Amino acid sequence: SWQEFEAEGFDAPVSGVVRLKQYGAANRPTQAGDEWWSEDAVVMLYPPENLEVQIRVNEVNVDSVRAGMPARVLVPSLRDLALIGEIIQVSAIGRDKFHQRQSRQGEAHAGVTEFDVRVRIDGLPAEMRQGMTVVVEIALAQHANAVSLATGAVFATDAGFAVLSSADAADVKAIRGEFFGHDRFIVSEGLNAGDQVWVERRKNL
Repeated sequence: SWQEFEAEGFDAPVSGVVRLKQYGAANRPTQAGDEWWSEDAVVMLYPPENLEVQIRVNEVNVDSVRAGMPARVLVPSLRDLALIGEIIQVSAIGRDKFHQRQSRQGEAHAGVTEFDVRVRIDGLPAEMRQGMTVVVEIALAQHANAVSLATGAVFATDAGFAVLSSADAADVKAIRGEFFGHDRFIVSEGLNAGDQVWVERRKNL
């Protein structure tokens, strides 16, 4: 038998975005008339100050990302607003890139594994909303007061690395250092700040 009762109203403790929980196998938000147990959570309240950014990092790069690293969060819809953030969690379990997509044959698979990474934002502005698209820049490493070159100016030799010190292709100068990121070479020996190097240009015949 059904027991009738009068619902008692409550005030939310904080302001925020309300999300209704999914109702059973119906796979829809809960609505009036649904049956719930006394300990069930029906409504989830998300305060804006607890807003976090979730990104997915390719398995090739996930070893370079760890909790505590600084991040820069750009919000294109808010005139490229730049926010300061910090990585607070890197998932230990990866998922296929297309795990949320469905095909006629069932689940779609990209063959590429991605890991969820959560970024906490400092000083969250009032105009920031859930669901906005952001661009996250993560500082993987830094070099202070470094002498660097574009990678196109550096070439490998049997003895290590070298650059052209003049327009003469035979005028080669040995240097020491390491590649940094996708487009820079950090020079540890062989060049000083302000030294000029040449880049050999090749023509397609």
